Amino acid sequence: MSRKAALVSLGMQGAATRIKTGGRVVFNGNPVRMSFMEERKRDAVSAVLGLRADLKTVLVTGGSQGAKALNDAVAGCLSRLLDVEPHLQVVHQCGEKNLNDLKEQLPPGLFQSPRYHLRAYFDDLSMAYASCDLAVTRAGAMTVAELAVSGTPAIFVPYPYAAQDHQTHNARYIESQKAAVVLMQENLSAESLYEQIVALLCDDARLAEMRKRMRDLAKPDAAKVLAMQLKEISALYVGAKSLHAAGIG
Repeated sequence: MSRKAALVSLGMQGAATRIKTGGRVVFNGNPVRMSFMEERKRDAVSAVLGLRADLKTVLVTGGSQGAKALNDAVAGCLSRLLDVEPHLQVVHQCGEKNLNDLKEQLPPGLFQSPRYHLRAYFDDLSMAYASCDLAVTRAGAMTVAELAVSGTPAIFVPYPYAAQDHQTHNARYIESQKAAVVLMQENLSAESLYEQIVALLCDDARLAEMRKRMRDLAKPDAAKVLAMQLKEISALYVGAKSLHAAGIG
C-alpha cells in the first residue's frame, strides 16, 4: 500500500527504515485524545482513583483486554513488591475476562491490600497515567503515543505475536532514546519484573530523565499536522474520481 501512496505519515520515528514508498514520508506521530495532554494535579487525580498521592505508583496494563503474561508476572511478584517497598502502590488493569481468575490467583490478604488496586479496565486511562511514576505495558503504537504525551516512563513487554513484530520495534526505539526499558516476554517472570521495577523506582534521577525524554518524543500536534497534510494532498487531486486515506496500526 505504501508504494502507491502520495504521502506516508509515520506514527513512530524508527518505522522509516521499514517503509518502501515512492511518495513522501513524514513523521507526525499518532493523534491521541486531548485528555492525555492535559496538565493534571497528581493529588486530584489520585483522589479520584482512590490512590495515595504520597506513594510511588506503578501502573500495570495490558490494554483493555488485559495481558495474561503480565497478569501472571504481577501476581507472582506482588507480595514481595509490597512487603519490600512500603512506599509503593500498584495499580493493575487486568482486563474484564481475567478479573475473576486473578482474584482467585491472589491470596485474600494480598487482594485486599490498600496498596493494590485491581481494575478490569479504565474508562479514562489518561488519569491512570497522570497518577503513576512508572508504567508496565505493551508497546502498541497508540500506547507509545499516549505515554509520550503524558511523559510516563515505561517498562515495555512487547506482544510477541504482533504483525511484523512491530511492538518490539516500537519498544526498542523508545529504549534507544532512554525513555523506557524493554523486557521481552520470553524473559518475563515474577523475578525479572520485580527486579526491573525496583531498579527504576530506586533511581529517582533516572526516572526523572526518562520522563523528560519521553515527553521529548511526544507529538502533541499530530492530529492538527496530519489534517493539514491531508488537506494539501486533497487539493492536488481536485477533480480526481477518488481519494483514499488508509490507516494502519
